[in-house]
Amino acid sequence: MDKKYKKAGFSLAELVIAIALVGVLAAMILPSITTQFQETIQRNSAKVYKERLAQGVTMLSIRAPRMVFNSTEAFVNELEKYSTITKVCNSDNISQCWPYENIKLANDEEYGIAGATGKSVFGMGNTDPLGNDADYADDNVALILKGGAPVLINFNKRCDPNTQDINRTCYVALMDVNADRAPNKIGKDLKLINASTFANSTDNSNETSGVTGAKDIDLGNFNDNNIWQD
Repeated sequence: MDKKYKKAGFSLAELVIAIALVGVLAAMILPSITTQFQETIQRNSAKVYKERLAQGVTMLSIRAPRMVFNSTEAFVNELEKYSTITKVCNSDNISQCWPYENIKLANDEEYGIAGATGKSVFGMGNTDPLGNDADYADDNVALILKGGAPVLINFNKRCDPNTQDINRTCYVALMDVNADRAPNKIGKDLKLINASTFANSTDNSNETSGVTGAKDIDLGNFNDNNIWQD
């Protein structure tokens, strides 16, 4: 007696529907995964570059304990001896140490980095433990750390490593932990160190005072919310 067997399988229409569903799910999930991956990279990069800068300043304070410098440029020139700095640009040539012309503020407005020559760009009054903006040098200096991270820095001329935590009170800085890669934005890959504002862009609604949309950092440990903590 002959038996007829029916082959099991999927029809072309069923396969097309399954592939379409997989595509929809991928479109929904991949952006979130990509964002989380990028944020993880930025956090890890921030830790590495922050430690490189902080270690150099600490070594400088050991070798030159008085830390008497009349300008940020003089401070950075001495810091070069103890840190992994590959290039230094004074206030007249900041753009030569920055891999792109404009940074994005937290409100998405663009700010030309070449104009960030003086201390006022950091709005340091709220973060200076001595409460005196005049303690900071008039000039900003740009530098590039080993690995490619550009840093804009200003030195506190009243810095006293014998009585203060030098990596909290002796300088303010802006660092791009993503080097020349996008988004080049405050609160994303652009991190503030020991400062709460940049280019007059602030947000009083933040849990931490600082640039709109940013989770500002000082020099403690970097946590999952993009905040340096003790």
